[in-house]
Amino acid sequence: ALFTPFKTLPTLVELLFIYCFGWTGILLLIIMITVLITSLECNRKKRFELFYYIHMLNFLIYPLGYIHGLYHLVGPQLW
Repeated sequence: ALFTPFKTLPTLVELLFIYCFGWTGILLLIIMITVLITSLECNRKKRFELFYYIHMLNFLIYPLGYIHGLYHLVGPQLW
C-alpha cells in the first residue's frame, strides 16, 4: 500500500503552495537552478557580480532543506 500522511489526497495546487514542503521545495529548486545557470562559464565571465551574489544564496539551502525534510513523506524508515 502507498504510504500517505493525509486522510484524503490533496490536489497538486495544495501540495505545491499550501503545505510547507511544497513551497520550500519550489524555493530550493529555484535557488539551485539559478546557481546552475549563473555557474555556466559564459554567464560567469559576463556577469561575475551576479554569479557571486547568487552563490551567496547557498546559505538558504540548508535551512530550507531542513524544513523541507521535516514532514517525512517517504514513509516509515526501513532500516
